[in-house]
Amino acid sequence: RWEGSYGIRGADGRTIAVYASHLRVRDTDGDPSTVCLLVRDDERAVLQTPVRAPVSDASSDSRTTDPFEVFIGSPAPDDLDGLLQRTVERARDMLDADAAFLLLATDDETELEV
Repeated sequence: RWEGSYGIRGADGRTIAVYASHLRVRDTDGDPSTVCLLVRDDERAVLQTPVRAPVSDASSDSRTTDPFEVFIGSPAPDDLDGLLQRTVERARDMLDADAAFLLLATDDETELEV
């Protein structure tokens, strides 16, 4: 898993700052894929993993919740298609948008699909 900011160049040549979370998953055949969730950089709180506070009490519950699991909901879909569909729906709802799109890229980035 990787999180961070980078720029995406639009068709008009302008660069838009985005925040991304990349997650490695396996499809139904067991082949590895990467899911990349993007939001505008100023909306990064939707995806950003909170900074972990130092543990102050050994008796406290040490189990942490993965923000991606919170974002996707429980139970998580067991197939890649279901995961992608739920991701688009959650992103659309959290951003209060009318629509959301998912850009898929092959691991070698030779093919893109919306």
